[in-house]
Amino acid sequence: MELYVFRHSEWEELYHCTYDIDIIPLEKRVHEIHGVLIIALATIFMLIYIPTLSIIMFKFLDKPAYQLMFLIGVTDVLILITALIPCGIWSFEGYVFCTQPTLIYMLGCFGTGFWVLSTESSAILAFYRCLELWRPFVANSLFKGRRTLLWIGFSLFHFTAVFFFGMPVIYSSIDGAFAINPHAGYIEDTEGKALIQALIICSCEAISDAYWVIVLQGPAPPQIVIFIGMYTWICSHGVPGLIYISMNKSVRDSIFNVLKIKKRVTPSRNAVFDSSVNPAQLFNVIIV
Repeated sequence: MELYVFRHSEWEELYHCTYDIDIIPLEKRVHEIHGVLIIALATIFMLIYIPTLSIIMFKFLDKPAYQLMFLIGVTDVLILITALIPCGIWSFEGYVFCTQPTLIYMLGCFGTGFWVLSTESSAILAFYRCLELWRPFVANSLFKGRRTLLWIGFSLFHFTAVFFFGMPVIYSSIDGAFAINPHAGYIEDTEGKALIQALIICSCEAISDAYWVIVLQGPAPPQIVIFIGMYTWICSHGVPGLIYISMNKSVRDSIFNVLKIKKRVTPSRNAVFDSSVNPAQLFNVIIV
């Protein structure tokens, strides 16, 4: 939000809408069933939450655990109102970021902030419950009386920081989900694809290495387990080549050129822009 309010020129550079959203036809952006399901689920959950929160507020709010549960519940309801219901409408109508950029951006700021608040409050509640079972005296000393409000205040402070300074998630009806990149589906996210490739390759290596470390440290496993480990290890050294060809367009196109293979040209959903900078690359960040 701070970017929009105080550095609006930078915001316009990152969140520009200089392309035609109809490059992707409306029928490919509309997901009516998906939209109806989102709205229906959000409505049902809100109807369940309202009496639950009312009971907690009037009968149990003097207890630390219920104070945290109440905060989580209120946050969840706000997420249902500011994120899920609008997402259902946008999926039904085929909205993308550039349909309503300011509204979608602002609701994205709220959604990201509320998500952090809900997640952090849940972690604090889990921490308190574990302390109650393990060391009741410690739990009492950390959460007794108004001390719980300090934990809640910390979560609210973090929510405020993320709301103002974090990069919001943006909903797009093209994929029916959130993304950091507001141009998802229109401008190709090359760095995001590179990250996915790296994660898959590293995961294959990690799984294989972990398997052999465990096997070599213990008694001999059954023959079938040994075979599985062997083939896992083989795949960990062969799968990267498949990933390069299947997921890396630059490598794949170069191989086709060397082998003189003509690629069948199909219309891409990613628009072509006359720009030396790919704005999608600017959105590959981690929200803190």
